[in-house]
Amino acid sequence: MALKDFSSVVGLIMNMTFLFFAERIYHYKNLYVPEWAIDTIEYLGYVQGSSSLILIFFFAINKKKLITNILWREMLEENKDKY
Repeated sequence: MALKDFSSVVGLIMNMTFLFFAERIYHYKNLYVPEWAIDTIEYLGYVQGSSSLILIFFFAINKKKLITNILWREMLEENKDKY
């Protein structure tokens, strides 16, 4: 659960960085975002993507284990009467 919350906090930081430091210039015709803010958002995007990939990986492992356990129990039930 902590990794999921971490990913959400990183996303929140990315959005807040953009909202607080993006500026409209030339009578609101152009958007200006400082270079450091763009770099920060980019690196935080890599961090968030990595944490999401780890979450998906462990979800798939747990899902496979659950399916394997269910199939194993079904096989035991089917073969209980045979032996």
